[in-house]
Parts: sequence; C-alpha cells; structure tokens
Amino acid sequence: MALTRHSPTHRVTLLLASLLTAVGTVDIAAAVPARAAALSTTPDCESSGGGHFTCFSGISGGTAPYTFSWQSVTNAAITSSTTGSLIRGACTVNRFSNVKLTVTDATGATASGFGPFTCTAIAP
Repeated sequence: MALTRHSPTHRVTLLLASLLTAVGTVDIAAAVPARAAALSTTPDCESSGGGHFTCFSGISGGTAPYTFSWQSVTNAAITSSTTGSLIRGACTVNRFSNVKLTVTDATGATASGFGPFTCTAIAP
C-alpha cells in the first residue's frame, strides 16, 4: 500500500494479491480535541449538632481525578484529613462558621469555593 498526501486529501494505492491495483482518494479531517467543562466547586457544609460539622465537596466540570485542599476560615476546626472530598470538624455553637475548599483537576486547573454554615447544638 502506498499513501501519497495531497493535503487534506490522501491518495491510497493498494496492490492486491492478484497483482491488480486499486487507486482511490480519501479525505481525512483533523480531529478536534475534546474540551472539558470549566472546573467549579461549591462545598456543602452543615452542622451535625453538638458543636460538630461535616462538609462534602461539590464539584462540576474539570477532568478527574481531583485533589482537595480544605482550610478553616471562621469558627471551624477541621479534625479529619484535609485532602479528601469529605471533612469533619468542631465549631463553637451558635456562631457563624466557614471553610474554604480548593480543588485541582488532572490538568492542573483549580477552583475554590466557600462553605458557610451556622454551628448548632442540636442536629438539624
């Protein structure tokens, strides 16, 4: 088989086992790379009562896998790992609390968001 390029058309010549020749042309279009949706995050936090809270990562777009980095902003002592998609912590009852989540996707894109909540004594 011989391939001669005449952009964007390619000429293909096939020499068959019976020594016959077949000639044809084929158009080859360049592939358009897929684009991931923009990465965004909205942490979902709530007080679980007794001065404790739980936060889940809310992610849309981007390219998996993701890495997570949680930070305490106001009245939120994170007591679990800060590198997973879920955190737990302690807070002072009847006070506003807030945490920050930064997510990085496989391409290096980052997005940050805040998870505000009110710390309660009784679970909702």
